[in-house]
Amino acid sequence: MILWDWKYAQLMEYFDEVSVYEMNQGDVCIWYDPNNEQNCHIAILDNWDGYNCWYFSQNPNPCRVIQCNLNATMRAFRRKKETPPAPPEPTPIITPNVPRDEYKDQIEVLEGITELRVRTSPGLNGEAIGHANPGFYNYFETAEADGYVWYRISDSNWFASSDEWTKVYPAKKDEYKQLKILDKKDGYVLVDLGQVWIKE
Repeated sequence: MILWDWKYAQLMEYFDEVSVYEMNQGDVCIWYDPNNEQNCHIAILDNWDGYNCWYFSQNPNPCRVIQCNLNATMRAFRRKKETPPAPPEPTPIITPNVPRDEYKDQIEVLEGITELRVRTSPGLNGEAIGHANPGFYNYFETAEADGYVWYRISDSNWFASSDEWTKVYPAKKDEYKQLKILDKKDGYVLVDLGQVWIKE
């Protein structure tokens, strides 16, 4: 054993043992004489130059980067990585206004309304994340809660509607008629036009 068991156990609280063939800069290296385990040398790996490892060492000269060619056994240790703190929960973003579009379901926050709370879920218990700006929003879903109809304007953005602060604009139906496809052949599509008038 390179260290007495109790000292090795202490070392393992702060370091992991790594292969001497997979060392990184900064790894701690300990050589010991198998015939006299108390005869040790400790250094820190500085770099591998392609041929030799270089270590920051005192041997017993002043500290400097040198080669350590010791006729002994070597083991390498790397400091355990500290557990990084958990990233903060992302703050929901309030979706911005959009231009007026008659062919989309939209709701308008009326001019002068500046304190309409946006919540992460429909209902007064939903987390309030800010205020909606006056203007138009596309909406994708509605729900009833706490005496209001709530409009979902993005994945996590809801606000309550009232004639006092909002106006709803359901989408207009597309004026183009959806044609029924009867057949496809040679790059052409056969559609059913129904009754068509042609001039004699």
